[in-house]
Formats: sequence, structure tokens, C-alpha cells
Amino acid sequence: MFPDNGKAVCCAPCHERVRVPESRLSEMCNGDDVCELAGHEADCAIASSADAQDSDVALIAEQVNQILTTTTKHDTQLTSLDSRLNDLEATTARLSFTHSSLESTLADLIARVSAIESQLAIPHPPPPPAVDLEIAVERLAVDLDSLRAALTTVEMRASVEVQSESLRLREEFQAVKGLAMGLKASVGFLLQRSSVPIQQQQQVGARVPGTARAAASASGSPSTVTGGKSVVPSDTKL
Repeated sequence: MFPDNGKAVCCAPCHERVRVPESRLSEMCNGDDVCELAGHEADCAIASSADAQDSDVALIAEQVNQILTTTTKHDTQLTSLDSRLNDLEATTARLSFTHSSLESTLADLIARVSAIESQLAIPHPPPPPAVDLEIAVERLAVDLDSLRAALTTVEMRASVEVQSESLRLREEFQAVKGLAMGLKASVGFLLQRSSVPIQQQQQVGARVPGTARAAASASGSPSTVTGGKSVVPSDTKL
């Protein structure tokens, strides 16, 4: 059934055991040559096209997984950014409460100074020593100036910190938003690419063997006959 000088080999794409002349074994570089000698080029082309399509689908799935991972990472960053915004709001609320407390303390000191000034204006028998009252008034005035300076410092610091943090968080949010839009466009492109019809890819792959056979005929290389003997494919499969 097989030529005497042939050797049985297995075609890799279609898994068909065929008999190939020993003189051609050194010329073969892959399974496609075996299939061409055995007459299995059409079946192997369809199988190769399906394998290529499976490889493309696997690649697209891997890219989609990478995009989903990146999206999850950016979602985490957005959550962290939201948490920092909440912390900033809490800090602003605390600064506002401190400001209100300082204003209340200042108002209380002003009322106390006014009361002392009123008492000094009204004669009381016997009048308290003037020296002690003047010292008390001076101390209260110094405390009042210190509280005013502290209140001004707190207001300026709170305003600067709130403006700086708000600007930085706004810039980070815009950057993350731009990345999210880019990821959305990439997912749309991959989904559009994965919707190519399978039949169109198989038809493109089925035309390849005829081109290989025509090129082999034009170059004058032997295909099925060597030494006056023909290569006969086996009917049995592995």
C-alpha cells in the first residue's frame, strides 16, 4: 500500500498518518509540507484558520481582563479619593467649629472688658485700689490681643489648606476621569474587533492551500511523485 522507500509520519495540523518518501523528509520544515504531499491541504487550512481565530479570541479576552483589572484599580483610586474628600469635609467642619469657639471666647472677653470699664466709670465706696484695676485691665487687653492674633492665624491657615487640598483633589479626579474614558474607548474597540464573522476568516484561510500548490508547481518541485513511485495516503488515523 505504501512505497518501499517511504516513511510513515504524522501530519501535525490534521493528525493524519501519511507515507512520505525519504528523499523528501529532509526538505520538509513543518506539518504543512506533509499535508501538501498527502493531499490534506484543504482540511489543514480550515483547522489552521480555526486555531488562528481561537488565538485571536484568547488574546482579546486577555486584553479585556487587563482592562478590567485596570478599571478595578482606578475604581479603588476613586474610592480613596472620595474618602479623602470626606476627610477634608470633616476637617473643614472642625475648623469651622474652632472658629466659632474662638469667636465666642472673644465675645466673652469683650463683654468682660466692657463690664470692667463700666465698673471703673461708676464710683464705689470705698473704691478699690486703682493700681490693681489698671493691672487687671492691661492683662485683659493683652489676652484680648493674643486671642485676636490667634484667631486671624487660624482663619488664614484654614483657608489656605482648604483651597490647596480642594485644587489637588480636583486635579486627581480629572486625571482619573480621563483614564476611565480612555479605558471605555479601548473596551469598545476590542468588542467591535471580537464581532468579526467566523465564516469570513475560514473562507480567507481556505484559499491559502491553492496558492501554496500553485507556487510549488511553478517552482518545479516534486509533490507526489519521486523516483517513479507515487505517494499514497493512509486510510487509517491515529
